[in-house]
Formats: sequence, C-alpha cells, structure tokens
Amino acid sequence: MCHFVIKDMRRPKFFLGIEVAHQKHSVFFFQRKYALDLLKETRLLRCKLANTLIEAIVDLWFDDCYTLDDLGRYKNDY
Repeated sequence: MCHFVIKDMRRPKFFLGIEVAHQKHSVFFFQRKYALDLLKETRLLRCKLANTLIEAIVDLWFDDCYTLDDLGRYKNDY
C-alpha cells in the first residue's frame, strides 16, 4: 500500500486557468481569465468585433457570386 502526503490548500480561487467563486450553497466557474489569456497568446485581443459571424438561418449551398460587403469588418490590421 502506498501513502501520499497531501496539503489542504483550502478553497481554490483559480484551478487550471478557471476562476472558482464560492457562495453559501453553490460554486461558480468562470473562464474569463482563460479566454483573455488565450486571446493574448494568439495576438487576437485587439481584433475587430462583429455582431455575428453567420446568419441564424443560413443556406449552406455554395454560391460563388456572394461577396462580403464590408471586408474591413472582418479584417485584422496589425
């Protein structure tokens, strides 16, 4: 039989990049810091935002005459 020595670290505030928030009868997990760190790492933090990237009801058949009206909306200028 193997024995391990462990240390009680109390309630975690962050665990594997996920913020842990404790309340009286519940626990909440937030990935805001993880998402921001990921955006910083990939240099996408200052990208232009778009209202939506795809329409809610979209016809997925290929249409070669479709063009974007405003390319600057989806383009990244570094």
